[in-house]
Amino acid sequence: MEHKSYFDDFLKNTVNIEQDRLDSLETSINAMQTHILKSNYGARVRFFKNQGSLAHGTIIEPLNGHAFDTDIVMVVSENENWEPKKYLIDLRRIFRESGRYSDKASLSDVCVTLTYSGDKKIDVLPILEIEGKSGLLHICHHKHNEFIRSEPIEFTNWLVQRNKLSGGNSFCKVTRLLKYLRDHKQRFTCPSVLMTTLVGEQITDNDKGSASFQNVPAALKAIINRLDTSLYWHSFAPRVSNPSFPEENLADLWSDVQFKNFKSKISDYSSWINDAYDEPDHNESLKKWRRLFGDEFAEGKDLAVQLASPRSSDS
Repeated sequence: MEHKSYFDDFLKNTVNIEQDRLDSLETSINAMQTHILKSNYGARVRFFKNQGSLAHGTIIEPLNGHAFDTDIVMVVSENENWEPKKYLIDLRRIFRESGRYSDKASLSDVCVTLTYSGDKKIDVLPILEIEGKSGLLHICHHKHNEFIRSEPIEFTNWLVQRNKLSGGNSFCKVTRLLKYLRDHKQRFTCPSVLMTTLVGEQITDNDKGSASFQNVPAALKAIINRLDTSLYWHSFAPRVSNPSFPEENLADLWSDVQFKNFKSKISDYSSWINDAYDEPDHNESLKKWRRLFGDEFAEGKDLAVQLASPRSSDS
């Protein structure tokens, strides 16, 4: 059985991030952007753009004790006097010179991370068009001190289009469910950028308005079945091209062991989903869905078993 309403409740009450946390994140993002714009950062800031799970609509409630994070792209104009790592070093400087952010800012390879005392992190990635490189966008790598081609904004646009084709926000909801399985079961490894791409690749132009995407459980079944089929013949990780930058193979984020484990788990989950979806008995179907998602799925929704009392006979 589909149990569409139970999926809606499970997403709303268990999987999706709490609205208070989203509001807190939005407040912090706005304050951070205002700080940068009012600072003496050495490159002109053109605009900011949400990236990652926040922009993709795939952010979920983190595990207890874990922080949730988001990516913010900061598009800047080129400073001809700067080497690549300077864009990051100077960004860290303006945070560390501030009483508000001095203890929050740290530098990684391609971003400056603000770590808040509560449960959130914000990664700020400077990105720019390099003169003589056809106006293409590049991120800045601190350790290697080089510019690296990247198209995060186009990647987000591609995912938004996949979501429109799936209808009913199905792409986003199915991706959230898969992230929940990854984080809570901890049976497979798949970085979020790779996962969202794999899910997006299973959605085609023909899916718009189709019965396969009429609701969340139907979309979950269609996507996982297709993903299982696409992985079946591969003994090693197949190429997964970044849809916004085909030269980049996102499957490089996996080791061979991680890919084989992911393939095995998707095969298992595909079988479990089909079994739960096709099961006609209400309670048996719930048991099968809980095998996948755990006891929090449709908690308390089992049908009461009505035992008929023996009736006495007058004869």
